[in-house]
Amino acid sequence: PRVSSHPKFQNALSVDILFMNHAGYEQPFPKLRLSFTDKSGKPVAKRDFLPIEYLAGEAAGMKLMPSQVPIHIALEIKDPGSNADNYQVSFLENR
Repeated sequence: PRVSSHPKFQNALSVDILFMNHAGYEQPFPKLRLSFTDKSGKPVAKRDFLPIEYLAGEAAGMKLMPSQVPIHIALEIKDPGSNADNYQVSFLENR
């Protein structure tokens, strides 16, 4: 993932993520969790995104993630502040 200041909005971030389904079959898109921590690893902010929230463009409306095809998504979020030194993207089962 790449996190940068949002090009249009103050106090916002743009998060670009590229991921791929390495399984040999299609499967449901995961829920994504974007979390930020401070220097000591203490949570500062987190947000979960459902596929309907992060799939856009050609991927909008897709139900299954194709096998061996890169998926690029862009998220726009509120800046969690200067204490957010680290970030992590996790894939969760979408129930």
